[in-house]
Amino acid sequence: MALYKIALRFSNDNASARRVKWSNVFYRNVDTAVLAANSGITAWTNHLNQAARRSVFCYEVYASSVTEGDSDYVVLAVPPGDQRALGPVPVGAQQYQLNSCLAVNLPVSGSRPSRKFWRPGLFESDVENGTEVITSLVSAIQSSFNSMLAGSAWLDPDGQAVLPAVTVKFTQRKLGRLAGFNLPTVPAQG
Repeated sequence: MALYKIALRFSNDNASARRVKWSNVFYRNVDTAVLAANSGITAWTNHLNQAARRSVFCYEVYASSVTEGDSDYVVLAVPPGDQRALGPVPVGAQQYQLNSCLAVNLPVSGSRPSRKFWRPGLFESDVENGTEVITSLVSAIQSSFNSMLAGSAWLDPDGQAVLPAVTVKFTQRKLGRLAGFNLPTVPAQG
């Protein structure tokens, strides 16, 4: 087995703000890039899709070996019916500023936490006083990440085990300068 980098690629489709794309990276020890990418798709369809609003979708997973000299990689599309997140979009709410996100700290055995900047599709009604995200959304994100990590072999970039019991904090993280280019096709709502 080898350590694989698994990038879940996301985009949004909210009409009240510009469309962008981004990714979140996870790691696993598996035998092939195809197995790694499929574990990313499974993580999205079984767990993480509950940690975002329906305006967010995961359209593909890129997996590559981190072993020097190994060129094993693959890009797999998430099936169209599984791309959309499951969280409801607040009625009549406007999307919150795009650089706002949640820092999800994943505990690592014997090391400092691994951090993911999670973009759940924040709306104005999700943020209180510009500093706190509503408890129900934070709980859904914690529950989804903890569920994904429970009993699974997710790792940090150094190959150490990532554990459940994540913490979530509101923060700012700029999107890349190419976040608005070459956007994926928006999946159907149904």
